[in-house]
Amino acid sequence: MTEAVRIQLMADVPLGLFLSGGVDSTAIAALMQRSSDEPVKTFTLVFDEKAYDESAYSRIAAHHIGTEHTEVLLHGENVRRDLPKALAAFDQPSVDRLNTYFVSKAAREAGLTVALSGLGGDELFGGYNGYRKALLMERWGLRFRNMPRFLRRWLLTFFNHHSGEYLSRIADLIQTRHRPYFLTRELFTSQQVADLLIPDVLTASQNWQPFTFDKLTTETKGYDPINRASALELQTYMVSTLLRDTDQMSMAHGLEV
Repeated sequence: MTEAVRIQLMADVPLGLFLSGGVDSTAIAALMQRSSDEPVKTFTLVFDEKAYDESAYSRIAAHHIGTEHTEVLLHGENVRRDLPKALAAFDQPSVDRLNTYFVSKAAREAGLTVALSGLGGDELFGGYNGYRKALLMERWGLRFRNMPRFLRRWLLTFFNHHSGEYLSRIADLIQTRHRPYFLTRELFTSQQVADLLIPDVLTASQNWQPFTFDKLTTETKGYDPINRASALELQTYMVSTLLRDTDQMSMAHGLEV
């Protein structure tokens, strides 16, 4: 990590860090400061809704490490004013970009053209609460796999006739027992997808998913559950959502992350 951060600091332009106060970005902040003669510039989003605000942690980290810290207050008026521009930069639907858009805007306005972030740490070291759900799915998948076929069919019929997302997930798990991880990352149940998509698009989706999911499942077959979830997270959610979103939202302001 020390060497990775040192290499990333080789730049001819002002450089800073997105500091959330979590383990990943705090570790990077400490390593950056260790390699710098000047206080490192750090940026944190601050929410006026206390339930979502984690600025106390980043404040402690910045004070302890000695960075030049900037807090970016994000409230409803900010979002309403800049939402059209942010959405215009999206290019395709996503669920987690606005925070990057606003913190990138603040970093660029502060004169930075490059910033580091802790993205990838949770995927590599199992930091998400979602990993618990993935492990639970694995255990249930194993139980369904060991059940007699008639019992699985009966359970599938039972779950399909009862509404509720949780039961729908169980029904999906019974049908795709070898892909429990992917069910934890899907936003819609298979029934919701069928209701939303026109037939041609639905068919294309159904043809594409098994090829992709089966390939990744085969590649990670020998891993223990934790490392399998981590490997799949790194190859799917991080690549196709997190890295893409970060790159797009930061470059909307001419900032490279």
